Amino acid sequence: MPPFLIHKYSPLRDKAQIERLLLHNNDLLKIFCQDEETNKNNILVALNKDTLLGFLSFNGFGRKPQATLFVSNEYDAVDIGSKLIEEYEKMLIHNETVEHTVFTVLSSDAELISVLEKNYRLSFTSYIMERIGDPFPPADILVRNYEENDYLEWDRVCELAFYHMRQRIGMYPSFFYTPVEWEREQFAKNKDNMFVVVA
Repeated sequence: MPPFLIHKYSPLRDKAQIERLLLHNNDLLKIFCQDEETNKNNILVALNKDTLLGFLSFNGFGRKPQATLFVSNEYDAVDIGSKLIEEYEKMLIHNETVEHTVFTVLSSDAELISVLEKNYRLSFTSYIMERIGDPFPPADILVRNYEENDYLEWDRVCELAFYHMRQRIGMYPSFFYTPVEWEREQFAKNKDNMFVVVA
């Protein structure tokens, strides 16, 4: 296992290395860039000398922060992810507003997954899929871009869908997350890439 230490993020030392790590993962790269722009103090990195092995970033100390955890495939089997989480949790000790963290994790590290399952409630796992084939036949529906005043209804539909999904597969306790302002702001910034179906 390569020796490594956890450090606070330094843009000059770390930014280009993280961008290279996420070169083929546009979704995580976009989240990192948002965190890097607004919350540089909320990024932790794992370094072997000056070589970056992985990082953890999050979007602040709100009620439901979103965190991204990424470890290079080359080092995925060592405990880098677990150590990054430990350091993140130390940062939370004096922040009582944080109720729970929503992690986005790209890892096949069994040890890391077991740490998350032991200390965090698994809400869902997801896969990025791409449909290949003929276009769907036209239907009598209207699709338009998301608008800022859609947020509460968007949130209600999503929360109900996941609530019923958890019940159907026996994942208890079932629960609802209430709307949060940072998510509304994030959706507003990304509205050109979001769509709603109008009945």
